[in-house]
Amino acid sequence: MKRLALWLGIPLLVSLIIFTFSYGGAWAIRGGVERIPVITSDPDWTQAIGAVLAIVGGFAGVIYQVQRQKADAQAQEDAAGRAAYLIAYDAFETVTERLDAALTPEDNKGGHRLRGNRTNEMVAAMRQFEISRIPAAMLADFIRLRSRVYAVNERITELYEDERDAGEGRPALEASRYRWLTSAVTVWNDAVVHFEQLETVAKAIGANAQTLTRPDSIKYYERPPSGPQDPPLDVPDVEDQASNEAQSPTG
Repeated sequence: MKRLALWLGIPLLVSLIIFTFSYGGAWAIRGGVERIPVITSDPDWTQAIGAVLAIVGGFAGVIYQVQRQKADAQAQEDAAGRAAYLIAYDAFETVTERLDAALTPEDNKGGHRLRGNRTNEMVAAMRQFEISRIPAAMLADFIRLRSRVYAVNERITELYEDERDAGEGRPALEASRYRWLTSAVTVWNDAVVHFEQLETVAKAIGANAQTLTRPDSIKYYERPPSGPQDPPLDVPDVEDQASNEAQSPTG
């Protein structure tokens, strides 16, 4: 409203100055104040001032509409950013819970956390979110966090399915199991960095900060001895993907 008042006041002030100088000139030419016609009795001046005021009013109306549209667009973008932050948080939380279950199988008697049905749903929701709607400052961290959350979840799914189907061969999977989990923990730690950066922007646009769970099984994970056959955890072309998706109009 202050900006609208400024834009409205400037043209009105200019109109007043023009009006004053015009009538001052008329007074000098006509020989004195007693000869200046009253405004209401001079149709030409009345029409001229009415035209100026109409232009000023139209100008102010246009400015108001433009400012209102900008404010609405910014509000929608901020709302989308807050939604993206909450979806990212939920997806990361469920992946964290699932990774904790994989690292502490003795505490996961029923296996429901390791199966990860809800995790898959949340990761899918994060991957399907329309990133063109969120603030530019959140875009890169959201994409990189999404890639890492997906990578960790996919690796745990592979481990779960391999061990579920292994039967008598399960002991042979133990060595590779922990090497895969080591890679998953490494990527999880990297994801935390992007989540914290995402959260900083989200709080600036009105989001309520969420408490990210940091299980002891992940914080104090002891890496097993590595060997030449250690399988890497692929996060395929994360930087290229972030760049390409940032330029894409849709998510």
